Amino acid sequence: MEPKRGFSEEKLQLVAESVDQLISLDITGWGPGRGRTSILYPPVRERHGGKPLCMSAAKELARRVGHGDFVLIPCGMLVYPLNLPETDGPVGGAALARALQIGLGAKPVLVTDSSAIDVTRAACRGAALNIVDIQSLMKTERTVSVIGFPIDDDEAKTETDRIFEDLSPKAIVAIERRGRNEKGVYHGFPGGINMNEIEGKTVYLFDKAREKGVLTIGIGDGGNEIGWASVADVIKEKIPFGDKCSCGCGGGVGDATVVDVPIAACISNWGAYGVISCLSALLDKPEVLHDTRVESRMLRECIDAGGIDGVSCRPEPKVDGLPEEIDLAILSLLREIVNPDFA
Repeated sequence: MEPKRGFSEEKLQLVAESVDQLISLDITGWGPGRGRTSILYPPVRERHGGKPLCMSAAKELARRVGHGDFVLIPCGMLVYPLNLPETDGPVGGAALARALQIGLGAKPVLVTDSSAIDVTRAACRGAALNIVDIQSLMKTERTVSVIGFPIDDDEAKTETDRIFEDLSPKAIVAIERRGRNEKGVYHGFPGGINMNEIEGKTVYLFDKAREKGVLTIGIGDGGNEIGWASVADVIKEKIPFGDKCSCGCGGGVGDATVVDVPIAACISNWGAYGVISCLSALLDKPEVLHDTRVESRMLRECIDAGGIDGVSCRPEPKVDGLPEEIDLAILSLLREIVNPDFA
């Protein structure tokens, strides 16, 4: 794709490398999932063509998604033992929905657990997106739909068939969405707890997408999210509980879902922002990447609607234990990387 104003291929490559370096930087080694990105990012990139991952995802989205096309965004996890939705996932999903609508004219549908609908809706409103039903989404701009997904496997398969028949999505992007291992078990932390009884089985959307040749992207930070099949051996060898989980299933916590582009990030929301940043540079549309005011509003509205930080399990403006200030700093750096003046 030819840039409009000075983003040469050489400079797009520089942007791509800088974005990936930033979103995969392990800020701290403590807490669930921390320290894993440095383990997972190198083999993921090596096994998917050796190119920067966020730009690869952005290019595929720009190539395959056009105005009026539906994009599914499964996002968010329920945190054990409270089984409340965390801030990582819904905020990234809302930001990506905003970017796809502004940048490509797409029709985003966020998919989550039924108990996380209110939190996900709140994050979208924080992104200045109106929440409408699917029929209204087809006819309006700056709108999104948010739907819950069944826990029961048979119902989830039926809902998957209905969604693909009604919407014919052109892409599906998971952000901090729990995947299943080769035994069919969805794991939570600490230790690899079996979460099947509360998990909306959105993995079936990826099964159908693969069958139909629809673009699939998986963004995660710990190894149990959708998209890690290509590095299953690394997870089993190097990630805690990767080979043996506490639930007794014998499969470990690693997800076994195959996706076209997996993205390893320190925090999954940041992986989404990385894709958005690259899309912004690729399209030469600075407005595609949100600013810190929008980020803060999304995070705080997510908390006010019932979301919690995934590490402290408290309703405070943090993501995976990191304070809001760190979140805003990462976004500010991404905005500097893709600032058109830089080109």
